[in-house]
Amino acid sequence: MSKITRKKRNTNFTTVSNDIPNNPNLSWKAKGLLLYLLSRPDDWSVYISQLSKVGTDGKDSTSSGVKELIKEGYIMRTAERDEKGKFKGYNYLVSDEPEYLTESSLSVNGLPENGKPVYGKAATTKEGSNKELKEQRTNNTYSESFLNFWNEYHEITGKSKAECPKHETWKHWKKLTNTEKAKALDTIKAYSSTVQDKKYTVIARTYLAKKRFNDEYETSDITRKPQQALYTYKVGNSTKRHSDKKRWLRDRNNFLGNGYEEIKITA
Repeated sequence: MSKITRKKRNTNFTTVSNDIPNNPNLSWKAKGLLLYLLSRPDDWSVYISQLSKVGTDGKDSTSSGVKELIKEGYIMRTAERDEKGKFKGYNYLVSDEPEYLTESSLSVNGLPENGKPVYGKAATTKEGSNKELKEQRTNNTYSESFLNFWNEYHEITGKSKAECPKHETWKHWKKLTNTEKAKALDTIKAYSSTVQDKKYTVIARTYLAKKRFNDEYETSDITRKPQQALYTYKVGNSTKRHSDKKRWLRDRNNFLGNGYEEIKITA
């Protein structure tokens, strides 16, 4: 019989999603490296050579772990150049979700690290979480309307973002008309309410590809007077209103000091 023991901690801990250790596409090396990066402060500057000294992996092994995280969308790496176009090093954005799984991501076979400094952002992926993330999104292929749909779909249905290829979902989103996009967003709650066993909820890509938002749904449960929200707060520029205590605690722990603003808590 096996037993797992956990100590309750109030300080010196990092909160991460269980999707990370349960992601079958990541090696144990990459999972450990991602956990370490997410435990660093937002303004922490790092070297690949320094990362290799934290554990027993060498520089080459550490570099391959970083490339694996880039490939799976947990890291966005961009090359930094001086005014003359000379390569200076890499800037990194790190996320606890595969937020950067895009076709426009910098190739992992780019210039070698060469011990150049990189900047590890232990950034969440919510709207307005930090300036660098906003700037990266502005230059990215994703539109704000798609990012809004992407976040709303997974928040309402409870599906894990790690299950769905984001860049492929984006391809289907671009094919929709503006009217269809609005309907796709507005119908998420109605669709989700009809799925009795949530394990059969389709991923966002399938929802768009098969245009499930055009199906007929019984809306009586959706249009009734909503329950009064117990938790009202802001995360970046987004105002959250709901009665889910676990969700509130998760958001407060993840964003406290980094975009979390309490408005009204009545629980």
